[in-house]
Amino acid sequence: MEAVYSFVVSNEDLVVRFSCPNHSRRIAQIINNLRIDPSADDSQKTCRYTAVEGHPSFHFNGESIEGEDIRHEAVFFENTEYPLIVRGAKDREIESISLVINDRLKTGGESGSNIISDGGELYGALNFHNQAGMTDFCFRYKVKGERHHKTLKFITEVLSYKLDYRSDLRTIIADIENEYAMLCSSFLKDTYLTMRCGRNASSPLIWWQIFKSCYKDIVEAANRIIDRPKRRLRTMTRYERAERLAIVPRHMENEYQLHKDNPAHLYRTEELMLSHDTIENRFLKHAINEMLHRFTTVKEHIMTAMHLSDPLAVDTSLPEIESSLLRLHNHTFFRGVGVFKGFTQDNLVMKQALGYKTILEKWIELQQGYELEEGMRKLEVKDISELYEIWCFIKVKNIVQDTLRELGKETTIDVGGKVITKEFIPQLVYGGEVSFIDSGGVELATVSYNAQVEKESTKKLSAITGTDTMTTIQRPDIVLRLSKTQDGGMKYTYLFDAKYRIDDTKDGNGYDVPPEDAINQMHRYRDAIYYTEEGSDRANLKKEIIAGYVLFPGQIPLDALDLESGNYYYQEANRKIGIGAFPLRPDQEGHKQDGSIEVRADSSENALRRQIRRWLEEEGKEQLLEQSIPQKGLEYADEPVTKGTYFLSTIDTHVNEDAHAIIEGRATDFYSGYTAILSGTDFQKIKYFAPVNEHKVRGYYKVSHIDAKDMSEVIKRGKGAYKGSDKPIRIHFRLGEYVPLASAFTYGLDAAAAKGIALSRKKFREYVQEKSV
Repeated sequence: MEAVYSFVVSNEDLVVRFSCPNHSRRIAQIINNLRIDPSADDSQKTCRYTAVEGHPSFHFNGESIEGEDIRHEAVFFENTEYPLIVRGAKDREIESISLVINDRLKTGGESGSNIISDGGELYGALNFHNQAGMTDFCFRYKVKGERHHKTLKFITEVLSYKLDYRSDLRTIIADIENEYAMLCSSFLKDTYLTMRCGRNASSPLIWWQIFKSCYKDIVEAANRIIDRPKRRLRTMTRYERAERLAIVPRHMENEYQLHKDNPAHLYRTEELMLSHDTIENRFLKHAINEMLHRFTTVKEHIMTAMHLSDPLAVDTSLPEIESSLLRLHNHTFFRGVGVFKGFTQDNLVMKQALGYKTILEKWIELQQGYELEEGMRKLEVKDISELYEIWCFIKVKNIVQDTLRELGKETTIDVGGKVITKEFIPQLVYGGEVSFIDSGGVELATVSYNAQVEKESTKKLSAITGTDTMTTIQRPDIVLRLSKTQDGGMKYTYLFDAKYRIDDTKDGNGYDVPPEDAINQMHRYRDAIYYTEEGSDRANLKKEIIAGYVLFPGQIPLDALDLESGNYYYQEANRKIGIGAFPLRPDQEGHKQDGSIEVRADSSENALRRQIRRWLEEEGKEQLLEQSIPQKGLEYADEPVTKGTYFLSTIDTHVNEDAHAIIEGRATDFYSGYTAILSGTDFQKIKYFAPVNEHKVRGYYKVSHIDAKDMSEVIKRGKGAYKGSDKPIRIHFRLGEYVPLASAFTYGLDAAAAKGIALSRKKFREYVQEKSV
C-alpha cells in the first residue's frame, strides 16, 4: 500500500497539513503521460511555492525547505482528493479560521465545499477536479486574545497528470480563439448594418489578430475615400452685407428697406453647396478614431503583458501602423465632418460604393473582436475538461475541412444556417453546427457540438435532423454526419465523445485506455438514437448511429492505431463492432512559418485523420453500411422499414417484352399483370421487386419509382386478345440495383405468384432461410 505523502505549511500561529495519498502514482503518471526523461529536465513535474503573506514555511513529507519562493516536486494534481486539517501551532489557540482559494470562500454552508470550520479548527477534503493552474491559498484566522485577524497566504500550482497544461492549455485556448476569429471573418458577407457607436471591452489578443489581417485594406480604402469622397448638396447659411448680395430676394425687401442706410448690417442667405459632411464620411471619421484608440490600448496591453518597453520587440510593424492611423486621424479632410451618431436606416453607399464598402466590411470584422468577449468570458470560467471538449470539436471540424480540400472538393462553410452575431459564440460554446457545402449546394458533411436529441414525448425538434430517442434525451459531444448524394440524401452518422480522462488500467499491450464509462456511453448512444423518416410514424425506426468513438488524451503509438492491423485494443473493437477510441492531444502538432498547423508524422492524431478520410472517400462510402454492425432486430438501411416491402410476381410477357432481362437482373422497368391491380396491394409501400420464374426467386430489384401506365399500344402489338387485354392499365416499376440471392428459394406453387403478392421484410427473409433450394 502506498504511503501517504504529507505537505505542511506553517507559521508561528498556524499549521496547515495536506495529506496526499496518491502522490507517487500521480508523479509516475505525469512522467509517463508527458514522456519525461527522469535524467533530464524535471520542470514539467515541479512547480513554484511562493510565500505571499504571514511568513509561511514549507515542509514536504517531513523535509523542510527554506525560502519564500522555491521550486519543488508538485503536490497538487487535478481530480485528486486531499484531506486537510488546520490547527493552531503549539500553544496558540485559534478563535476563527476560514479558507479562500482563488478569491472563492471554501468554508461555510453556502460555499458548497467539503471544508468545515468549527472555529478553532478547519478540516475536510479538497478536490480541484479539472481545474489546473496557478492557485492562491489564503487562510484567514484570528488568534484568541488578539484584536485583528491575520492571514497566511501562499501560491502554488495544480498540475494535470494527463497533459502539460502550461503549454497544452495555451494551445487549446489559442486554437479556440483562432477558430472564433476565422469563423467571424468567413461570414462578414452575411452580416447586416445595425451598428451604433460605442466602446466596449474586448479580448485584445483576438482584436489584434483581426486588425493585423485587415489594416492595409483599411488604410487604402480610407485614402481612396479622402481622394474621391462622396458629397451631397447641403443648404449652407451665410451672412453678407448688402453690396455682396447679387440680388435682394423678395422676402428680404422689407429688411433691406429698414437697414439700407446701415452698411454694417448682415443679411442671412442660404445656398446649395457640395459638402463632404455626409453620414458616410462621419462614419469613416468615427471608425478611424475608434481604431486608433483601440490600437493604442492593445499595444500598451501587449507590451505590459510581455514586460517590454520597446514596441519593435513586439512587432516591427507597430510604428508604421501607428503612424498611418495618426496621419489619417489628423487629416484636414475630417475638419469639416461632424459627429457620427449611428445609421438610422440601410445605407447603399456603405454597401456598394468603392472604398466605403471595404471600410464597412473591415469595421464589422473588427467588431467581432468586441463580440467575442462574451464568448471568451464563458471560456475563462470553464475547466480544462470542457475546453478539451470544445477543442476536440474544432479538431474534428478542421480534419474534415482539410480532408475535403485534399480530396479536391471545394466547399463553403455554413454555421448552423445563421450569420455571425454576438449570440454566435455562446451558441458555439454550448452547442453549434458547421456544415460543408459543395458548389452544387449539396451538404457533404456536418460537424455538430453538443447536439441534443429530443425524446418522443417532447415537442422540440432534435438538433440532429430527423432523429429522436424513445427514452431519455441524448446529448453527444461531437456528431459527424456525411452525405452521399447517390443515396437520395442518406446521411452516415458517427459520434465522438471527448473525455479529458485516462483510465487507471492499461490494455494488453500496456497502452492507455479511455475511461470505461465513456465506452459504455458510446454503446448507449448507438442504442438510443434512431432515425425517423420525415412524415412517417415513429414505428418506422431505422438505426442512425453507425459508429462511436471516445477522444481522450492518451499516449498510443501510431502503428498500434493502424486501421487494418493495429493491435490497440480499441482499434480492434472499432474493426469488429464500430465502437472504439482515438487519442487526441494538443502536444502532437506544431506550427509552420506561415502559422498553419502541422501534425507530426508520428502523431497518433493521424489515425483519426485516416479514419475520417476513409469515410469521406467515395470508394469507402460504398462499403460503410456493409462494414457496420447493427443491433439485434435492426439494421442499417437506406430506405424505411415498412409493411409490404417486397413485391413477388411472375412476369406477364404481354406487357414485358424482354422477360429474360428481368429474370437475369438486367432490366430497368417491370409492368405488372392486370390481376395485380385487383389484389389490393398498396404499391406506394413497395421498395423491392422479386421476379418469380418457374416457381423460383433468385434475386430482387430495388424499386426507385412506381406509377401507373396505359399499355394499350403494347397490348395491340401482341398476338391477339387474351384475358385482361381489355384492361390496359398496368403498374409500372422503375427498377434499380439487382441483388442476387446466395441461394434461390421456391415460391408460387399456387396462384398467388401470378397475381403478385406483397411480403413483409421478415416474411421474405423467412422464405430465404426456410425454402432455399
